[in-house]
Amino acid sequence: MANPKYTVEEVTFDSEPYLEMAVRVNGRRFHIDCRPSDLRKPGQSAPSKFELEMRSLCRRIDDSCVDDAAMESAEGSFHDTEFDSEQSGDESAVEEFMEDSCEDPKCGEDPLETWVLRPFLEQSIFNTFAPKASKPLLSTLHDCIHTPTLSFTLEVANERLTPIQVPTKAKIRDWYSKPADISSSRFWRECPVVKPENIPLLDKAHPQNRNLVIFQGKKCWFKPAYNDMANTVYEREVDTLRRIERAGLYGKIRVPRLNALVVSQVENSIHGMLLDHVSATGSLWDRRNHARVGLRKRWYDEVAQMLRLLHAADIVWGDVKPENMLLDEQDDIWLIDFGGGFTHGWIDSEKMETKEGDLQGLAKFKGFLKLK
Repeated sequence: MANPKYTVEEVTFDSEPYLEMAVRVNGRRFHIDCRPSDLRKPGQSAPSKFELEMRSLCRRIDDSCVDDAAMESAEGSFHDTEFDSEQSGDESAVEEFMEDSCEDPKCGEDPLETWVLRPFLEQSIFNTFAPKASKPLLSTLHDCIHTPTLSFTLEVANERLTPIQVPTKAKIRDWYSKPADISSSRFWRECPVVKPENIPLLDKAHPQNRNLVIFQGKKCWFKPAYNDMANTVYEREVDTLRRIERAGLYGKIRVPRLNALVVSQVENSIHGMLLDHVSATGSLWDRRNHARVGLRKRWYDEVAQMLRLLHAADIVWGDVKPENMLLDEQDDIWLIDFGGGFTHGWIDSEKMETKEGDLQGLAKFKGFLKLK
């Protein structure tokens, strides 16, 4: 039986390391969590080969996210995890897995995601719990927010990595919900509000990506409000985007416009926000090594000019780094993520959410682009 189409929606890492992943399959959402320590045989102190594989893949992802010139550690990294590669003798099992993964036509994720999903595909978990015949009609954002959710963890059984179903916690079912009154800011009160049942999906025939929706006749991006993130993140993003609009900066800087908040009045919950959709064509991480010097200089000048305009309006971006920049079809940069915070190696913690911090991140960005 062929494996069903699936979409990896969210991946969250913690420093243990600990992975949470949300995967959408045929109108069902699979919540997967996995810790390397759970992959050890009961009563045994020595790590299993699966534990060593996961730790090694976590280290590889961590290393790939660290710019050797600008960053010593990354937010959410696994540098603090003790792991002795000599415990496994070598990493031949991981190397073999990496080679096999690259040949897998369904391997669109990074190696760790592929490693986690492989037992779900090989053991027909998705086909069993979300058969195509059971696919519900998903036509609105409300349908996607309230998608039936199944929870799984990974354990070692019969010498293989095995998905184990566990009860779904209320927090996981309400992944995209926060109290609607999380902020009393006047900017929140000024923001239009729309019910999720009034937001149609862009493509109802293939609703794998519930982020793309239609609002007031145009394509928008639904940015969820995750219940496990601090309220201040959403308060700051909404406030900042509204201040950008009030300052008349839309059209002068490339920032997705905030169109509305998605709020359920019955549940008294905010589920997220609707932003202008940006047709992103690539990642700066992928492009910087192949882009000509003139294009890299243009990128730097664009970000520097947009920062100048923001600061002139007394607005701070807050987390300057390449991951918060999108490239559109014209190779122009768009700034995203105004929730604040900082990333180690880019902005010092004491400069978080200040103009000085923005300028420090800008200087790091220049080095990232390999410009003198």
